[in-house]
Parts: sequence; C-alpha cells; structure tokens
Amino acid sequence: MLTPWDSPHVAASAARIADELGWKARYDATGMITSAREGWVRLYPGARRD
Repeated sequence: MLTPWDSPHVAASAARIADELGWKARYDATGMITSAREGWVRLYPGARRD
C-alpha cells in the first residue's frame, strides 16, 4: 500500500554523475532496496519475508 508521499515508480541511475564528475556508486539500486528490506525485517520480525 502506498502512502500519499510514496512514489509508485522509482528509477535510479548513477550514469550522469559518473560521466560528469567521475563518481562511482558503491551499491546498485537492487542492493539498496534489498538492504532496506532486510533491515525492515530485522526491526519488525513479524513482517512477511516473501
């Protein structure tokens, strides 16, 4: 369920900043989402894991 401030679609790319500044991301979007979900499950053990 989305709240009014949640975006129904998220797109992430570090390509522009890499091209312009030579910066490189340590983590990709999938890794960040996975990490956030794992943290949520640790904080709320009753949360669904599937």
